[in-house]
Amino acid sequence: ISKEQQQMIFQPYNRIERGRLDEGGTGLGLALSRKLANLFGGELTLERSEVGKGSKFALKILVPGKLANKLPKKPVILDSNSPVETQVQMPISPKNDEEIPANNIISNPEIKKQLQFKKTGLRVLIVEDSLPNLKLLSMLAKRLGAFEVSGFPDGSRALEEMKKRVSNGMPAFDLVLLDWMMPVLTGPELAKILRKSRAEGGFGYKGLIVGITGNTLPGDTQTFLSAGCDQIEFKPINKEVLELVMRDAITRRQCVKVNGSS
Repeated sequence: ISKEQQQMIFQPYNRIERGRLDEGGTGLGLALSRKLANLFGGELTLERSEVGKGSKFALKILVPGKLANKLPKKPVILDSNSPVETQVQMPISPKNDEEIPANNIISNPEIKKQLQFKKTGLRVLIVEDSLPNLKLLSMLAKRLGAFEVSGFPDGSRALEEMKKRVSNGMPAFDLVLLDWMMPVLTGPELAKILRKSRAEGGFGYKGLIVGITGNTLPGDTQTFLSAGCDQIEFKPINKEVLELVMRDAITRRQCVKVNGSS
């Protein structure tokens, strides 16, 4: 691959073969591969390439300690007829699935964000009746580095989880994401219960509550805020928005500790 074309190979719909643009294929293979690597907290890079001889790509991903010993320690050739050199490098992996030493990590900004959140022990509760949205938000929170993520499709089940945590002396959630319209117990109704003092039958929750909704009417937004939500985010919630919200939750927790609240 020529030096000029190396700048384009990870861009979607670029078709390059043997150093020239080619009509075959869709040009999505490398773009999708890099995206998948990023989603797993890693990176896919082109290490070197020479026209007429071949190319070497490097794939690096985080691997839990339990799986690290199962990876091959020698290079793996996927296709002996291919000019592309494929090699599996033993990753630097933690001894367990929760602790990842910051000085032994590849230089990927996404991984650095994960480490920052993991060190804080951030706990997230997501209440969303749309299962696809619930799974997406849970996945994003985990990949951003949340220490614990719990998700429920309705407010009543989330309320039961909160009661269980209180009775068992478990750590409180640092961030609560609430959908508006849900069966049995809506987002604003659940927010009110969380904010009520324990003497009033609530939880006296001091953490960050964020309402998520597809409605943009001012009245709906005010209802959420009046119920006890700190802020509103509109669907769809992407990774960048969720990252900012998680950072706000960490700041909120620090402020609560400084003020001596529980």
